[in-house]
Amino acid sequence: MAEEVTFSHSPESQTSGDERRPEVVPADPSLEPSDAEKLEMVAKVLELLPEFFYVHDHEMRFRYCNAHVARYFGFQRAEDLWGRRLEDVDTRPGQGAYFSEVCRKVMAEGVPRITDNLPYIRPDGTPGFLRQHDIPFIHPRTGRPLLMGLSRDVTAERQLEDQRLRAAALERELRIAREIQDSLRPVGQPNTPGLSVASYAEPATYAGGDFFDWAMCPDGRLLLGLGDVTGHGVGPALLASACRAYVRAMVMVHPLPEAMKQINELMCRDAGDGRFVTFALASVAPDTGHVELLSAGQGPIFTIDPAAPAGRRVTSHAPNMIPLGVLSDRDAAPTPAMNLTIAPRGALVMVSDGVFEAHARDGTMLGLPRLTALLDACAGLGSEIIVQRIVALVRDHAGGTPLADDVTVLAVARGDPAA
Repeated sequence: MAEEVTFSHSPESQTSGDERRPEVVPADPSLEPSDAEKLEMVAKVLELLPEFFYVHDHEMRFRYCNAHVARYFGFQRAEDLWGRRLEDVDTRPGQGAYFSEVCRKVMAEGVPRITDNLPYIRPDGTPGFLRQHDIPFIHPRTGRPLLMGLSRDVTAERQLEDQRLRAAALERELRIAREIQDSLRPVGQPNTPGLSVASYAEPATYAGGDFFDWAMCPDGRLLLGLGDVTGHGVGPALLASACRAYVRAMVMVHPLPEAMKQINELMCRDAGDGRFVTFALASVAPDTGHVELLSAGQGPIFTIDPAAPAGRRVTSHAPNMIPLGVLSDRDAAPTPAMNLTIAPRGALVMVSDGVFEAHARDGTMLGLPRLTALLDACAGLGSEIIVQRIVALVRDHAGGTPLADDVTVLAVARGDPAA
């Protein structure tokens, strides 16, 4: 007979230090539940379970199930399901036969099994997943094999895990994209007496679509490029890398207009999936300040002339080509370059649309007029200061609001030839 353990508070049961010792007293046999009562308590617990609990025989007939199983198959009482075959009551195409086969394998092996992510149709008709625990055993009286099972819907857990894995994969992809993007940025300053170059880039996300570059041509010209690939992630970053490589290759063997035409053909081949590249390319002669400029949807491009009257020192140059990768036309003549001049102590400034489209907390956009006014006030300043003031303008307007788009600035300033 079982015994009860109680704590006595009588003086006889206390030891020094006022410690309590357990006192063993006989259990009251009248309080011991009968076997029938025990079974009834277990049955009540099973009825309250939100999981599917069932017992099958070797023919996959229900010998027992809880109310959760009965409701799933459209029965009001669990008893109405007992004796019926799983394949007969599960009318969902192929599902009854599939689960019957899973259970038969466990019974044949005679070893308990936990099966994760079993696909099934949920009560609302949507696809879901189960974690199924199956335990084969022998009926103690008849000696016949039976299978006891407990299945739990783990669809929400599976969705959370899928989201976690997707987020981790996206983070890896963006990290790779950022590394690619960082590798595209030129290092140091070009060796161009009479010209100074400065830049700034801040992606709105972990890896944005903007990129820029500069390089020296064998004839001493300075090449400047700023572009934006649609989208974010590894794909756009690789496309930006390809565009940069094509530019560097083509401008070494072709005049600027032909180079841009060839780059467009290559982008039409590589972009795909509706992607395209807005890109501005300028060739600057350090001694004269002469500029050849082509802009494929990237712009406007600004020149600053400190000799002009205040309020009229900035000239805006609109794009003269459609974005790269949109339309292939091998037979068309190259688009002629715009011919500009950077005045002494003047500057050429390229910005991405994330600069003048920056939004404040109230949703107002920075806009081109404010940017133009700032550039007008920058007349005669060096490239580094111009870039710093543009970035400060964007930050001041945003007022701490997260960037909605990448902010990229590239400026080249010309010194005073007479100095």
